[in-house]
Amino acid sequence: MDDLIWSLSPGVSFGLGDRGGTGRALSLSYSPSVMIYTKHDDFNGVNHSANLRGSWPFSRLTLGVGQTYSLASGGVVDVGNRADVQSYATSLTSHYEIDPLASFDINLSHSISEYDTPGLIGSSSWANDNWFNWEFTPRVTGGLGVGEGYMKRSEEHTSELQ
Repeated sequence: MDDLIWSLSPGVSFGLGDRGGTGRALSLSYSPSVMIYTKHDDFNGVNHSANLRGSWPFSRLTLGVGQTYSLASGGVVDVGNRADVQSYATSLTSHYEIDPLASFDINLSHSISEYDTPGLIGSSSWANDNWFNWEFTPRVTGGLGVGEGYMKRSEEHTSELQ
């Protein structure tokens, strides 16, 4: 099936605090994407994407939090058909400066994907990554890290509409 797809993606963003990225900050952004199919107008729709981020620096420690949400309709290669999917992702980040040359990061994240189409199975995943960073020169930084994660299939969605 061939078609010409048009996409219009306006967006809005709000922010409080330090815009340079070194101080306390809170930001919220939202962007809908209007999808218009030239031949198959029954596929027309609006996808949504929202993002909330915050950071709080202390003397040597910087903490961060993030939350994203996405609602999209589109083709799923694995099933050869279209589906609606909702995705959520939460992240907690930390950066601790040991001294001017060394630091470490501990980051946690949780992601959820849910399909609104009967027969498709979503997923939930947890991840943790930890890094030790070293600044060799002002322009060269290296790091050594370890990560772990866990993914679980969500229960199969059953449609209320039949």
